[in-house]
Amino acid sequence: MPLAGKVITTSAGAKRLGHNTIGLKIWQNTTVESGDIKIKITAAPAHHGTLRSHIIVGETTGFILEWAGQKHGALYISGDTVWFNGLREIGQRFKVGTAILHIGAARFPIMGPIRFTPNAKEVIKISRALKPQTVIPIHYEGWKYFKETGADARQVFEASGIQEKIRRLPLGKPVNVEM
Repeated sequence: MPLAGKVITTSAGAKRLGHNTIGLKIWQNTTVESGDIKIKITAAPAHHGTLRSHIIVGETTGFILEWAGQKHGALYISGDTVWFNGLREIGQRFKVGTAILHIGAARFPIMGPIRFTPNAKEVIKISRALKPQTVIPIHYEGWKYFKETGADARQVFEASGIQEKIRRLPLGKPVNVEM
């Protein structure tokens, strides 16, 4: 399927958005193509907050991308999720080379203490479960709902010993990450 103009999302998201969307259920995949590049995209489990909070905020998903020539394993993109045992299954099903993790411990006052993205301690758990070579934290500053800054997370990462896996993306600058 040609890549141009397609949005890949959850099944519920596809129903809401309509045309040009591909709705995937957890572990379902699709392949997109652009020229001679083919990328297999698999929907990965994710949870906003607690298992029941999806009733209010809707479902969410992460994605695993695989293509020919990956040196260290698949690219995992967490989406907005907190730690739960479903993330461990990703590490059992896939060899993950790079994990792009939405962090920042995002919370909304109306939802009380429920978080929608992991805090740094959960990032450590996710990293241990997936065993990626590279962890790229994103989506954690510049919005009032983030409750843990990059500096806060950096301190936790340094104390945990996973700091050598962490690669921060400088804002507005290209970065080369070997995959």
